[in-house]
Amino acid sequence: MRRGLQPAQRQVSHKAFGRYIVQMVGAASRIAVERFEEARNGRPGIRQLMRNYGEVLLAQTFQTVSCNAVHLVEARCCR
Repeated sequence: MRRGLQPAQRQVSHKAFGRYIVQMVGAASRIAVERFEEARNGRPGIRQLMRNYGEVLLAQTFQTVSCNAVHLVEARCCR
């Protein structure tokens, strides 16, 4: 049995985590998960872009969790 971290696509479902509201004027697009995975798997540039995004999102999450653990809510809200 392999141990350690598994790729993100094996860890989460393809369902949204909640309801999202966009508060900007403009157009939006969406594609099916299967089509997105085809593009990601078939193009190294897109795959690398997604890896980079995942790393930055994880770093930002770690920063938020750290600040929440160390600073009082008043200090976090004054920025």
